[in-house]
Amino acid sequence: MKYLSFVFLTIFLLNASFAQRTVPEAARGAFGQLYSSIENPFWEYREGANVAMFSDENGLKKVFFDNNGEWLETRTRMKPTDLPSDVFNYLDIHYQDADVTYAGKVNRPDGTFYRVESELPGVIVVKLLNEQGNLVEQENIDIRNAQRVYVFGYLSPVEQIQSIKQEAE
Repeated sequence: MKYLSFVFLTIFLLNASFAQRTVPEAARGAFGQLYSSIENPFWEYREGANVAMFSDENGLKKVFFDNNGEWLETRTRMKPTDLPSDVFNYLDIHYQDADVTYAGKVNRPDGTFYRVESELPGVIVVKLLNEQGNLVEQENIDIRNAQRVYVFGYLSPVEQIQSIKQEAE
């Protein structure tokens, strides 16, 4: 009975803490200035930012703001076949055997990029490419240990798998 009471109390406190998390007015205001035609976006807090999600004629969008309302980035989901040809060619060469789970356009203050996510055993690989199809940044999220590992440089999917197998041994 004590265990059951503890579970209910924990659930109540978690719900109360989530309910208290409100979107800063500065972020709401900045969103309204950028997307005045979108009335009720879904808001969440993730990756250290306030994120507004909605769909428009270009697809699903996620717009990231800091607590002061500064725009950080906008991600727009895309089909891999709709990516620019240089980015698609990169996928064609480096992702022949990988399962692309997300592709999208990323607009940030420092430029336009393309985000590609794929899954390998125990790892989600997130790559950021520029419009010319060059790798700019890579992040490996170890889902076995829930750790994020940032990688600058390039490992092919085969090298990634070999690296994962060596770590497991």
